[in-house]
Amino acid sequence: MAAEAYNYDESFIAGEDLSSSQYFFVYLSAADTVSIATSPTAQASTPIGVLQNDPSSSQAAIVRLHGISRLSANGAISTLDLVTSSTDGQGVTATTANEMVLGRANSASTAAAQLIELVMTGPSRFSST
Repeated sequence: MAAEAYNYDESFIAGEDLSSSQYFFVYLSAADTVSIATSPTAQASTPIGVLQNDPSSSQAAIVRLHGISRLSANGAISTLDLVTSSTDGQGVTATTANEMVLGRANSASTAAAQLIELVMTGPSRFSST
């Protein structure tokens, strides 16, 4: 079956060396600058999107804000799980209230560093109720 996806990417400046962080979650660390997401709940470092390239510090970082993206998993994720960031920027299943969810897994992983497909739905807070 053929499918069509609309993806929205934006360019930022890499606030650190992101050369080994392609398909990780990033957050706005300064004006027009992104770094690896370090918390799914802390307002200052919650993820805004998924890094699409592998820039060194101060180079252009392409970030997927909406659409379908690959995402590096930090462990097991089931298809249809709501996904947030681990403390190292990889994807994990949202389980705790107030975690920032950026999408739903469209494929599964069984171990860390496996790539999954993430349907990005836009940021929303996870509610365990």
